[in-house]
Amino acid sequence: AACVIPAASVEAYGLPAREAEAGHGDRLVLRRLGRLTDTRPYVFGLAIRRAVSRSPFEPVTLVDGVPHELIVFLKEHGTRYPGIRIRTRTVRDYKHEVLAAHLWGQLTEIDEEGLADPKRFPDAQPGDLVGNGGVEETYDRWLRGDNGRLEVRVDAEGNPQGAPALEEAPVPGHDVRLTLDLDVQQAAERALREAFRIARARGEAADAGAIVALDAKTGEVRAMASAPSFDPNRLIGKDAAAYYEELTEDDEAARLLNRAAAGEYPAGSTFKPVTAIAGIQSRAMGVNDALACTPDFETYGHTYDNFVDSRNIAMNLVQALTESCDTWFYRVGAALYDRTAKDGDPEPQADWGRRLGFGERTGLDVPGERAGINPGVEFKREYAKQFTLRWQQLQENAWTPGDAVNTSIGQGHLLVTPLQIARLYAMIANGGSLVTPHLGLQIELPDVDRTVVKRFAPAAARKVATDPGVLETIRAGLRGVTHDAAYGTGAQAFAGFPVGVAGKTGTAERPPDKDYAWFVGYAPLDDPQLVVVAMIEQGGFGGEVAAPAVRRVLARAFGVDETESSERRTPTDLRGRPIPTDFTQMANAARLGTGITVQSAALDELRKEAARRAEAGEATSVDPTTPPAPSEAPGISAD
Repeated sequence: AACVIPAASVEAYGLPAREAEAGHGDRLVLRRLGRLTDTRPYVFGLAIRRAVSRSPFEPVTLVDGVPHELIVFLKEHGTRYPGIRIRTRTVRDYKHEVLAAHLWGQLTEIDEEGLADPKRFPDAQPGDLVGNGGVEETYDRWLRGDNGRLEVRVDAEGNPQGAPALEEAPVPGHDVRLTLDLDVQQAAERALREAFRIARARGEAADAGAIVALDAKTGEVRAMASAPSFDPNRLIGKDAAAYYEELTEDDEAARLLNRAAAGEYPAGSTFKPVTAIAGIQSRAMGVNDALACTPDFETYGHTYDNFVDSRNIAMNLVQALTESCDTWFYRVGAALYDRTAKDGDPEPQADWGRRLGFGERTGLDVPGERAGINPGVEFKREYAKQFTLRWQQLQENAWTPGDAVNTSIGQGHLLVTPLQIARLYAMIANGGSLVTPHLGLQIELPDVDRTVVKRFAPAAARKVATDPGVLETIRAGLRGVTHDAAYGTGAQAFAGFPVGVAGKTGTAERPPDKDYAWFVGYAPLDDPQLVVVAMIEQGGFGGEVAAPAVRRVLARAFGVDETESSERRTPTDLRGRPIPTDFTQMANAARLGTGITVQSAALDELRKEAARRAEAGEATSVDPTTPPAPSEAPGISAD
């Protein structure tokens, strides 16, 4: 996705040596160059002073990405610009522009901190371009290569005299092959845009989100998309500083934030399997226990409402996950609270959160990942310090029943990243191993044969000591989410989809924002290979917005033709083997339709509006049976 191309830059030679005693002529040259390149002369002065600190006779780059017209002008008027020359150097070219932009990182000139850390940048010299963030930083030692050596004779003012002599030839860097699947990454980026359209058709404010596709067995990252994004090509050249300033000043959009690995969010109902595991493993409940799913739940004098207030029956864990009954999990959270000591030893709820990877980084092999918050007694003690001492003294226990109840459904102080959720469900799918997500696959020589120099072995997965029967029960509940046409919260999104999927919806509250939409699913059912998680900020209900996005990514990964083409090929798994048709999901199409689209979402919104007006006795011209064209759907443009 990224390659190197030649690009022209303007260099100063001789001027660094004279900088300490720069005369009128030197300053005039820099002012002229500043007018040509729309750059203030003091910027050139800073670059020259940095060069002097390294070597008074080393040329210094003043302007990158010089257009052809300026090259011609400087060559024609070279006598007016003594000490200035044009040099060709290589820069990155991102062929797919914004695609996976958050993963690459940038090449920047090494600073004093980098020079002082030889483990980070071995053999780097002053003036070298090194990786800063992303893949560029992690695999810098392979990508950078080795410098050559030229012997250049200069006069007292630093002007080159005669032809340079080659002392040591440079060694080009290697290529790094990543685990990303270009088709799946493109599908993830498109799925995000489609999710925003579906959400806006339902009247939501969706404008940001993330999708992760993770190999359930190895942790190889097949796709990692974050929106809104940016164009890494614009961070190269003379306008890079202005573009970077534009990106950093837009705090609300936070376009430089990789929401997939560094965005921290309430998990909503996607966290419920953690509560179930904690409850069963700590013997707060049994794997087959029937608990009440009621409109609300009262404990310690506080009442907590169910998301759906029409249910009032006893159900087991499988059905509780299928329907995503909040009050069922409230009861488990309250039982876990009763088993939590005031000093936090033991605290089964937080302990199992830690065991399952929350409150820690996953180990992704690029910098910038965030750990989230796995709340517990110690966290609440630290959190309480922002309040008055009197208030702290009144608290009998830093960890309250409300904390435990809210955490049980992925709310409260809990914060997670989409990558952590993908890792959790990979563990559920593969039978109990927490994989380490990674992007680096192998190092290759830049030759015709793409000779492999080194292949990276996946980090050893961390086995979670859970009863296999617990995971099997949870998997049955996640299957119900997508297959139970009556109660499955994700069944409509996967109706008519031929590849069997299991997963979990989530609708997380984060006031003052509107609800955040989540869905995480894995497939195929018989041999789970790929986990895909979608999180849409202010997207609304996860089953209506995030689940269709996951479906689109899985369709691309397994070769499912979702068009009206009469020639549909058989879906195949990641190893190229045919996938058996999931007849339950296919049969659901007769009752639920064939998934959720922008048009169906807009039609649902019209029906809701028509029903509201009818109930209020208002006149309406809305036809609740005819969906609007895409360009007429709220917040949607036809494209």
